[in-house]
Amino acid sequence: MNLKEQLREKGITYNDILKVYGDPKMTKPLLTACFNGTVGFPKKLYRIILRMLGVSARDFIGDDVESDESGVITPDYELLNLLGVGKKNAVSRYDLTERLYPGRGHMKEYDRKMRGRIEQLRRDYVIVNDQDGGGYYITDDLDRIDKFYHQEFSRAMSILFRLKTPRKILRKAGML
Repeated sequence: MNLKEQLREKGITYNDILKVYGDPKMTKPLLTACFNGTVGFPKKLYRIILRMLGVSARDFIGDDVESDESGVITPDYELLNLLGVGKKNAVSRYDLTERLYPGRGHMKEYDRKMRGRIEQLRRDYVIVNDQDGGGYYITDDLDRIDKFYHQEFSRAMSILFRLKTPRKILRKAGML
């Protein structure tokens, strides 16, 4: 059952949502566009709708909680709520995978799905993995963010450097 159907079933109207949301910029036509997939849901609106329905993202999106049936990317609040704040509250890859996909924490396919979901969230949140076995966590500590930034920058540069020779060969062959 999709989001619209669940709202209809519970008798929740667009006007009810707009009233709870309380932002005058969010109009009925704009809300309709969100539901039609023309524009994405603002995070606050998405959270309010989930709260009004009393459901998790997986309840109406299914296993692929990154997008709804129209392909609009939706925030993965289920995963976001599992992540600890600060290094001391880091959660291991295995634990995250096990909590998201009970009984499947040891399966590579589900570990890969979980890591894909982390990458989606990293577009909007600083989710750190210090590569020390401590796990993933959210931070707003500037020193941690700086350390993470340089770790990831170094990784990206290393990958680009490895591609230098293949790029030369492909350019020489006229393929780039």
